[in-house]
Amino acid sequence: MKKFIPLLVSLAFFTFPLAGNAQTAVQDIVQIGNNTITISFPILKLPNYKGKKIPATLYPVFINGKYGFIDDAGNLAYEPQFLNAKVFSNGLAAVQYKENGLWGYIDRVNGYVIPTEYNGAGNFSEGVAPARVNKLYGYIDSTGDYRIAPQFEEAKPFSNGMAAVKMDGLWGFINRAGEIVIPPKMVNEPGDFSGLGLAAVINTNGQYGYIDKAGNVVIATKYTLADSFSEGLAAVKGTNGLWGFIDRNGIFKIKPTFAVAKQFSNGLAAVKVNSKWGYIGKNGNIVIKPQFDIADNFSKGLARVSVNGNIAYINGAGKLIWITHS
Repeated sequence: MKKFIPLLVSLAFFTFPLAGNAQTAVQDIVQIGNNTITISFPILKLPNYKGKKIPATLYPVFINGKYGFIDDAGNLAYEPQFLNAKVFSNGLAAVQYKENGLWGYIDRVNGYVIPTEYNGAGNFSEGVAPARVNKLYGYIDSTGDYRIAPQFEEAKPFSNGMAAVKMDGLWGFINRAGEIVIPPKMVNEPGDFSGLGLAAVINTNGQYGYIDKAGNVVIATKYTLADSFSEGLAAVKGTNGLWGFIDRNGIFKIKPTFAVAKQFSNGLAAVKVNSKWGYIGKNGNIVIKPQFDIADNFSKGLARVSVNGNIAYINGAGKLIWITHS
Protein backbone atom coordinates (compact mmCIF):
# COMPACT_ATOMS: atom_id res chain seq x y z
CA MET A 1 0.00 0.00 0.00
CA LYS A 2 2.87 2.37 0.71
CA LYS A 3 5.54 2.82 -1.93
CA PHE A 4 9.18 2.60 -0.79
CA ILE A 5 8.15 0.76 2.41
CA PRO A 6 8.06 -3.06 2.88
CA LEU A 7 4.42 -3.78 3.64
CA LEU A 8 2.49 -6.92 4.51
CA VAL A 9 -1.29 -6.88 4.64
CA SER A 10 -2.31 -9.37 7.30
CA LEU A 11 -6.03 -8.61 7.41
CA ALA A 12 -8.12 -6.36 5.23
CA PHE A 13 -11.70 -5.76 4.34
CA PHE A 14 -12.84 -2.77 2.33
CA THR A 15 -16.01 -1.02 1.38
CA PHE A 16 -16.43 2.31 -0.34
CA PRO A 17 -18.42 5.40 0.67
CA LEU A 18 -22.10 4.95 -0.07
CA ALA A 19 -24.47 7.54 -1.46
CA GLY A 20 -26.27 9.22 1.39
CA ASN A 21 -25.32 10.81 4.65
CA ALA A 22 -22.88 8.31 6.16
CA GLN A 23 -19.56 6.71 5.27
CA THR A 24 -19.29 3.09 6.35
CA ALA A 25 -16.45 1.94 8.57
CA VAL A 26 -13.63 -0.10 7.05
CA GLN A 27 -10.41 -1.38 8.54
CA ASP A 28 -6.99 -2.60 7.44
CA ILE A 29 -4.21 -3.98 9.65
CA VAL A 30 -0.82 -3.60 7.99
CA GLN A 31 2.82 -4.23 8.78
CA ILE A 32 5.10 -1.27 7.96
CA GLY A 33 8.66 -2.24 8.72
CA ASN A 34 8.60 -3.48 12.32
CA ASN A 35 5.40 -1.61 13.15
CA THR A 36 1.89 -3.06 13.09
CA ILE A 37 -0.58 -0.28 12.32
CA THR A 38 -4.37 -0.40 12.24
CA ILE A 39 -5.76 1.99 9.66
CA SER A 40 -9.39 2.79 9.16
CA PHE A 41 -12.03 4.79 7.35
CA PRO A 42 -14.21 5.72 10.36
CA ILE A 43 -17.95 6.22 10.13
CA LEU A 44 -18.64 9.82 9.09
CA LYS A 45 -21.67 11.99 8.58
CA LEU A 46 -21.25 13.09 4.98
CA PRO A 47 -22.25 16.40 3.37
CA ASN A 48 -25.67 16.57 1.75
CA TYR A 49 -25.68 19.35 -0.83
CA LYS A 50 -29.29 18.57 -1.82
CA GLY A 51 -28.70 18.90 -5.54
CA LYS A 52 -26.67 22.09 -5.23
CA LYS A 53 -23.29 22.58 -6.91
CA ILE A 54 -20.43 21.05 -4.95
CA PRO A 55 -18.45 23.91 -3.34
CA ALA A 56 -14.98 24.68 -4.69
CA THR A 57 -13.60 24.37 -1.17
CA LEU A 58 -14.69 24.03 2.46
CA TYR A 59 -13.57 25.84 5.61
CA PRO A 60 -12.91 24.33 9.06
CA VAL A 61 -15.05 25.50 11.97
CA PHE A 62 -14.97 24.63 15.67
CA ILE A 63 -18.35 23.99 17.30
CA ASN A 64 -18.99 22.54 20.75
CA GLY A 65 -15.55 21.00 21.07
CA LYS A 66 -15.39 19.41 17.61
CA TYR A 67 -14.38 20.48 14.12
CA GLY A 68 -16.61 20.49 11.06
CA PHE A 69 -16.60 22.32 7.72
CA ILE A 70 -18.73 25.01 6.11
CA ASP A 71 -19.03 26.12 2.48
CA ASP A 72 -18.37 29.64 1.18
CA ALA A 73 -21.98 30.66 1.93
CA GLY A 74 -21.67 29.68 5.59
CA ASN A 75 -23.71 26.49 5.24
CA LEU A 76 -22.59 23.51 7.29
CA ALA A 77 -21.17 20.76 5.06
CA TYR A 78 -19.47 18.32 7.42
CA GLU A 79 -21.09 18.31 10.84
CA PRO A 80 -18.68 18.76 13.79
CA GLN A 81 -17.13 15.31 14.29
CA PHE A 82 -13.34 15.71 14.17
CA LEU A 83 -10.82 16.19 16.96
CA ASN A 84 -8.82 18.56 14.74
CA ALA A 85 -8.96 19.76 11.14
CA LYS A 86 -6.79 21.67 8.67
CA VAL A 87 -7.68 23.71 5.63
CA PHE A 88 -8.51 22.20 2.25
CA SER A 89 -5.68 22.24 -0.27
CA ASN A 90 -5.48 20.41 -3.58
CA GLY A 91 -9.06 19.27 -2.86
CA LEU A 92 -8.20 17.43 0.38
CA ALA A 93 -8.13 18.32 4.07
CA ALA A 94 -6.26 16.59 6.90
CA VAL A 95 -8.54 15.69 9.81
CA GLN A 96 -7.86 13.99 13.13
CA TYR A 97 -10.21 11.20 14.13
CA LYS A 98 -11.56 11.67 17.63
CA GLU A 99 -11.45 7.98 18.61
CA ASN A 100 -7.80 7.11 17.98
CA GLY A 101 -6.13 10.50 17.49
CA LEU A 102 -4.75 9.51 14.07
CA TRP A 103 -4.95 11.65 10.95
CA GLY A 104 -6.47 10.96 7.55
CA TYR A 105 -7.76 13.03 4.64
CA ILE A 106 -11.27 13.85 3.45
CA ASP A 107 -12.54 15.35 0.23
CA ARG A 108 -15.53 17.66 -0.19
CA VAL A 109 -18.09 14.89 -0.79
CA ASN A 110 -17.09 11.34 0.11
CA GLY A 111 -15.56 11.59 3.56
CA TYR A 112 -12.27 9.77 4.07
CA VAL A 113 -10.36 9.13 0.85
CA ILE A 114 -7.07 8.51 2.69
CA PRO A 115 -7.57 6.49 5.88
CA THR A 116 -6.68 7.48 9.43
CA GLU A 117 -3.22 5.98 9.77
CA TYR A 118 -0.87 8.93 10.35
CA ASN A 119 0.50 10.36 13.59
CA GLY A 120 0.93 13.72 11.84
CA ALA A 121 -0.36 15.14 8.57
CA GLY A 122 0.28 18.36 6.64
CA ASN A 123 -1.46 20.15 3.82
CA PHE A 124 -1.32 18.92 0.24
CA SER A 125 0.68 21.06 -2.17
CA GLU A 126 1.87 20.21 -5.67
CA GLY A 127 0.12 16.86 -5.39
CA VAL A 128 1.82 15.57 -2.22
CA ALA A 129 1.59 16.13 1.54
CA PRO A 130 3.98 15.55 4.45
CA ALA A 131 2.71 12.70 6.62
CA ARG A 132 4.22 11.06 9.68
CA VAL A 133 4.10 7.42 10.78
CA ASN A 134 5.51 7.14 14.30
CA LYS A 135 8.49 9.54 14.41
CA LEU A 136 9.41 10.20 10.76
CA TYR A 137 7.83 12.20 7.96
CA GLY A 138 7.64 11.33 4.29
CA TYR A 139 5.43 12.58 1.46
CA ILE A 140 2.24 10.86 0.30
CA ASP A 141 0.15 11.34 -2.84
CA SER A 142 -3.63 11.63 -3.03
CA THR A 143 -4.03 7.84 -2.78
CA GLY A 144 -1.99 7.65 0.43
CA ASP A 145 1.03 6.06 -1.25
CA TYR A 146 4.42 7.36 -0.15
CA ARG A 147 6.22 9.14 -2.98
CA ILE A 148 9.10 10.07 -0.69
CA ALA A 149 9.75 7.55 2.09
CA PRO A 150 9.56 8.60 5.77
CA GLN A 151 13.04 9.77 6.79
CA PHE A 152 12.66 13.33 8.11
CA GLU A 153 12.24 14.62 11.65
CA GLU A 154 10.03 17.40 10.33
CA ALA A 155 8.75 18.23 6.86
CA LYS A 156 6.87 21.14 5.29
CA PRO A 157 4.66 21.30 2.16
CA PHE A 158 6.24 21.74 -1.26
CA SER A 159 6.31 25.12 -3.00
CA ASN A 160 7.97 25.85 -6.32
CA GLY A 161 9.23 22.28 -6.41
CA MET A 162 11.07 22.41 -3.07
CA ALA A 163 10.23 21.56 0.54
CA ALA A 164 11.94 22.33 3.84
CA VAL A 165 12.90 19.23 5.84
CA LYS A 166 14.72 18.62 9.11
CA MET A 167 17.43 15.96 9.42
CA ASP A 168 19.71 15.42 12.41
CA GLY A 169 18.40 18.60 13.98
CA LEU A 170 19.13 20.86 11.00
CA TRP A 171 16.99 22.23 8.16
CA GLY A 172 17.56 22.02 4.43
CA PHE A 173 15.50 21.62 1.24
CA ILE A 174 14.65 18.67 -0.99
CA ASN A 175 13.21 18.50 -4.51
CA ARG A 176 10.24 16.45 -5.69
CA ALA A 177 12.47 13.40 -6.14
CA GLY A 178 13.39 13.58 -2.46
CA GLU A 179 16.94 14.64 -3.28
CA ILE A 180 18.68 17.18 -1.04
CA VAL A 181 19.25 20.37 -3.03
CA ILE A 182 20.10 22.74 -0.16
CA PRO A 183 22.06 20.81 2.50
CA PRO A 184 20.62 20.74 6.03
CA LYS A 185 22.77 23.35 7.78
CA MET A 186 20.14 25.74 9.14
CA VAL A 187 19.39 25.68 12.86
CA ASN A 188 16.08 27.55 12.50
CA GLU A 189 13.12 26.52 10.37
CA PRO A 190 13.12 28.43 7.06
CA GLY A 191 10.13 29.74 5.14
CA ASP A 192 8.95 28.34 1.83
CA PHE A 193 9.56 29.22 -1.81
CA SER A 194 5.89 29.95 -2.51
CA GLY A 195 6.46 33.45 -3.86
CA LEU A 196 9.08 34.64 -6.37
CA GLY A 197 11.26 31.59 -5.69
CA LEU A 198 12.63 33.16 -2.49
CA ALA A 199 12.48 31.69 1.02
CA ALA A 200 12.84 33.49 4.35
CA VAL A 201 15.76 32.28 6.48
CA ILE A 202 17.13 33.16 9.91
CA ASN A 203 20.82 33.57 10.74
CA THR A 204 22.41 32.61 14.04
CA ASN A 205 21.86 36.17 15.32
CA GLY A 206 18.11 35.87 14.83
CA GLN A 207 17.96 38.17 11.79
CA TYR A 208 15.84 37.34 8.75
CA GLY A 209 16.65 37.54 5.06
CA TYR A 210 15.88 35.58 1.89
CA ILE A 211 17.64 32.91 -0.17
CA ASP A 212 17.03 31.72 -3.73
CA LYS A 213 16.52 28.08 -4.77
CA ALA A 214 20.28 27.58 -5.03
CA GLY A 215 20.69 28.59 -1.39
CA ASN A 216 22.28 31.97 -2.16
CA VAL A 217 21.37 34.94 0.06
CA VAL A 218 19.68 37.49 -2.22
CA ILE A 219 18.11 39.77 0.41
CA ALA A 220 20.43 40.37 3.35
CA THR A 221 19.55 39.08 6.81
CA LYS A 222 18.62 42.39 8.40
CA TYR A 223 14.98 42.07 9.47
CA THR A 224 13.71 41.27 12.94
CA LEU A 225 10.97 39.01 11.51
CA ALA A 226 9.91 38.06 8.00
CA ASP A 227 7.11 36.16 6.26
CA SER A 228 7.09 34.35 2.91
CA PHE A 229 6.62 36.24 -0.35
CA SER A 230 3.10 36.21 -1.74
CA GLU A 231 1.65 38.13 -4.66
CA GLY A 232 5.00 39.85 -5.19
CA LEU A 233 5.46 41.21 -1.65
CA ALA A 234 6.69 39.96 1.71
CA ALA A 235 5.76 41.23 5.17
CA VAL A 236 8.84 42.06 7.28
CA LYS A 237 9.48 43.73 10.61
CA GLY A 238 11.79 46.71 10.21
CA THR A 239 14.36 48.23 12.52
CA ASN A 240 11.70 50.61 13.88
CA GLY A 241 9.80 47.62 15.31
CA LEU A 242 6.93 47.98 12.83
CA TRP A 243 5.88 45.85 9.86
CA GLY A 244 5.77 46.77 6.19
CA PHE A 245 6.08 45.03 2.82
CA ILE A 246 9.16 44.66 0.61
CA ASP A 247 9.65 43.62 -3.02
CA ARG A 248 12.15 41.05 -4.31
CA ASN A 249 14.93 43.66 -4.11
CA GLY A 250 14.33 44.25 -0.41
CA ILE A 251 12.83 47.71 -1.04
CA PHE A 252 9.84 48.75 1.05
CA LYS A 253 6.79 49.13 -1.20
CA ILE A 254 4.49 49.59 1.78
CA LYS A 255 6.23 51.44 4.59
CA PRO A 256 6.61 49.77 8.01
CA THR A 257 3.74 51.34 9.94
CA PHE A 258 1.82 48.30 11.27
CA ALA A 259 2.11 46.57 14.64
CA VAL A 260 2.00 43.20 12.83
CA ALA A 261 1.37 42.17 9.22
CA LYS A 262 0.71 38.91 7.37
CA GLN A 263 1.16 37.91 3.73
CA PHE A 264 -1.09 38.95 0.86
CA SER A 265 -3.75 36.60 -0.46
CA ASN A 266 -6.69 37.43 -2.72
CA GLY A 267 -5.20 40.94 -2.95
CA LEU A 268 -5.58 41.61 0.77
CA ALA A 269 -3.22 41.37 3.75
CA ALA A 270 -4.12 41.22 7.43
CA VAL A 271 -2.49 43.99 9.47
CA LYS A 272 -2.68 44.95 13.12
CA VAL A 273 -3.23 48.60 13.95
CA ASN A 274 -2.90 49.29 17.65
CA SER A 275 -4.77 46.34 19.17
CA LYS A 276 -7.11 45.36 16.30
CA TRP A 277 -6.72 43.55 12.98
CA GLY A 278 -7.99 44.68 9.61
CA TYR A 279 -6.98 44.28 5.96
CA ILE A 280 -5.10 46.44 3.47
CA GLY A 281 -4.85 46.40 -0.32
CA LYS A 282 -1.67 46.36 -2.43
CA ASN A 283 -1.44 50.17 -2.19
CA GLY A 284 -1.22 49.96 1.60
CA ASN A 285 -4.61 51.55 2.18
CA ILE A 286 -7.10 50.06 4.64
CA VAL A 287 -9.82 48.05 2.86
CA ILE A 288 -11.45 46.36 5.86
CA LYS A 289 -11.15 48.51 8.97
CA PRO A 290 -9.31 47.12 12.01
CA GLN A 291 -11.95 45.53 14.22
CA PHE A 292 -10.92 41.91 14.80
CA ASP A 293 -9.05 40.29 17.68
CA ILE A 294 -7.49 37.75 15.29
CA ALA A 295 -7.30 37.71 11.48
CA ASP A 296 -6.01 34.99 9.14
CA ASN A 297 -5.10 35.12 5.47
CA PHE A 298 -7.83 34.93 2.85
CA SER A 299 -8.30 31.58 1.13
CA LYS A 300 -10.49 31.35 -1.96
CA GLY A 301 -12.61 34.31 -0.94
CA LEU A 302 -12.96 33.89 2.83
CA ALA A 303 -10.79 34.69 5.86
CA ARG A 304 -11.12 33.43 9.41
CA VAL A 305 -11.31 36.14 12.08
CA SER A 306 -12.21 36.50 15.74
CA VAL A 307 -15.03 38.86 16.73
CA ASN A 308 -15.52 39.49 20.46
CA GLY A 309 -14.06 36.08 21.22
CA ASN A 310 -16.14 34.30 18.57
CA ILE A 311 -14.54 32.68 15.52
CA ALA A 312 -16.05 33.88 12.25
CA TYR A 313 -15.47 34.00 8.49
CA ILE A 314 -15.69 37.15 6.37
CA ASN A 315 -15.56 37.78 2.63
CA GLY A 316 -13.36 40.26 0.79
CA ALA A 317 -15.81 43.07 1.47
CA GLY A 318 -15.65 42.44 5.22
CA LYS A 319 -19.14 40.94 5.28
CA LEU A 320 -19.75 38.34 8.00
CA ILE A 321 -20.45 34.95 6.40
CA TRP A 322 -20.44 32.69 9.45
CA ILE A 323 -19.93 33.03 13.19
CA THR A 324 -20.01 30.70 16.18
CA HIS A 325 -20.96 31.98 19.63
CA SER A 326 -19.04 30.79 22.65
